[in-house]
Amino acid sequence: MSELITSLRLGRIDFYLGIASPEISMNEFFIENSIKTEFCIMARHGHPLANSTTLSQLQGCKWYFPNGKQDNCSIIYGDSMTIGEQLVTNEDYLFIGPKAILSVDHIDSQR
Repeated sequence: MSELITSLRLGRIDFYLGIASPEISMNEFFIENSIKTEFCIMARHGHPLANSTTLSQLQGCKWYFPNGKQDNCSIIYGDSMTIGEQLVTNEDYLFIGPKAILSVDHIDSQR
């Protein structure tokens, strides 16, 4: 996202549609909250904690996040959905993402 913001600032792109991060100042831009979506925690089918109902049950898990950090967790940071999908489906990482992604055919077939 920081690369996209830099491109906006330099005029290389005219707009960015995505999630705004509070860590990056965007005071000079017009921001419109145009999309409202429900988020959820995702795990692979058969993940040992797939039926968890509280966040405390997920402490100490492996997570894939675009940003953020917690000291007692194994966290990988990135901005690739492809890498995130591989970590979730093959390495038991958890991911927080838009619930609508669960209706994508190849992801729905893995649930």
